Amino acid sequence: MDVRNKVFITRSGSFFILIASLSTAQATVISDLLITEVMANPSAVYDNIGEWFELFNPTRDDFNLNQVIITDDGFKSHQINPTGSLPLLIKSKGYFVLALSSTKTLNGGFKADYVYDYNDFKLANNGDEIILIDSLNNELRLDYSSSFVASGRSRELVSMPMSQVNYQLTASTETYGDGDIGTPGAPGSVQFAPISVAEPSSIVLFILACMLYFAIQFKIQVKRKT
Repeated sequence: MDVRNKVFITRSGSFFILIASLSTAQATVISDLLITEVMANPSAVYDNIGEWFELFNPTRDDFNLNQVIITDDGFKSHQINPTGSLPLLIKSKGYFVLALSSTKTLNGGFKADYVYDYNDFKLANNGDEIILIDSLNNELRLDYSSSFVASGRSRELVSMPMSQVNYQLTASTETYGDGDIGTPGAPGSVQFAPISVAEPSSIVLFILACMLYFAIQFKIQVKRKT
């Protein structure tokens, strides 16, 4: 998410007037999200009902996943709710699990937030790509090789950037449902907190604007005296 603070000063006759200090935010895009956990090869159930991957939204805005395309570098592709009238939101600071089944008695015992079709998209065990593309063609992407995949055990993101080397096997103590290892829809075994850059506070911006205002006034008075 890109947030910019703006200060406006306008001139009326010989007076400069501080108008406002505003914060303008561009809507969250898919590339602002993170792929935080991947289960490519469940062992408690078959892959075609037990695969899943997890998103995390580190921004301050909810994001609507409707019309987002899930794809890879091959021919697999699935569009989320292409005609959905109700938003499918991943909440600010929230996790979201995309999977092949929402039935806990079949999928290995976890809650899925959205179900895609195995014929449209699947996670290959010998290496693959997880690519999500929003309506503005922004892209969220993870590439992984066969060494990324472990039977019955997910990998979780533990540091940035979001590349294969920064994912590790989920701790063996973190089991779910029928016994596979992972933390779908919840913080992982390693507490990962994306670093965010602090924005200037409104107070700081107001002080800077006032300093600018008085500097301009001082220059006007000097010119008048000369």
